[in-house]
Amino acid sequence: MGLFDRLFGGTKVQGATPSGPITGELTMKIVNAYGSAMADGPVPGTVADVKSLPYPKAQIKEALRNAMSVATDKQMREQLVQAYIFLADYQEGVGAKPIGIDSLNASHGGDLRARAAEIVAQGAAYEKWKPLVEAEIKASFAELKRLGLMDGL
Repeated sequence: MGLFDRLFGGTKVQGATPSGPITGELTMKIVNAYGSAMADGPVPGTVADVKSLPYPKAQIKEALRNAMSVATDKQMREQLVQAYIFLADYQEGVGAKPIGIDSLNASHGGDLRARAAEIVAQGAAYEKWKPLVEAEIKASFAELKRLGLMDGL
């Protein structure tokens, strides 16, 4: 029996979607798809477009809240909270390429001055998005606390 089978066991988990409640099966599908997308998602210090998410952001949030509400393992709940907060790094209107300093995929050779100028430009581009990301992180923590999904963490 898989982790999500233990979490949801085929039961209905209530959630608001245009088509009605999110089932445990759909929650599992959304959370798994988002988990896979996170592996290729924006690195810290960058922001990506919401269009790169496998499902609408609101639906992913709902699925993650559903998963948190039934997860009894503290480590799993912490990972779900982190995944929820990480959604702040996806914003509308970013475009096809993430914006910010991507040190994981940076070129490490060539002219040092050119590389430094590239880093400065990437950082400046991210500054537009930073307040939005930070505000969403703060709001997400507040929402999870209000819903009691941070209790015991």
